[in-house]
Amino acid sequence: MLGRTYLVSGNAVKATAAYQKAIDLTGGTDAALKLDLAEALILTQDPAVQEQAKQIVSDAVKEAAALKTKAQQEGQKAAAAAAEEASANVQSVASASEEMASSVSEISRQVQESSRIAGEAVSQADETNRRVNELSEASKKIGDVVDLISTIAAQTNLLALNATIEAARAGDA
Repeated sequence: MLGRTYLVSGNAVKATAAYQKAIDLTGGTDAALKLDLAEALILTQDPAVQEQAKQIVSDAVKEAAALKTKAQQEGQKAAAAAAEEASANVQSVASASEEMASSVSEISRQVQESSRIAGEAVSQADETNRRVNELSEASKKIGDVVDLISTIAAQTNLLALNATIEAARAGDA
């Protein structure tokens, strides 16, 4: 930078002018340029100029402190926003967890109900099986009675045939 060149060569007046021009071009917000200007002013050895340099240094320090405070506030705002977002995310997770717990509870209730219904179905199937076995036994008994009746009917038929034959013989005699 031109101001540094003047400062190194020992021409504080030209350095001061160069720094002042640079500060004006940046809108007066560059703290480093202001400190360099203050250094150039201090080297001029004029008490009035040195006082101006001290004021510039003081202003630059204040600006730096203000920038630091602003940066901290921005950092705090960012941290607060991040904390708020994290809090919102935690609330979302908590809400989702509550919904999931509710769903698990409902599923558990439905599984228990299904288990109860399945138990009833098994009981009814066992009862039906028992009744079918009883009907099968009764059917066998009925079959035995039918066989007995058939046997008696066959014997009765034989006896009737035999009586008919005996009567026919008796009628021939």
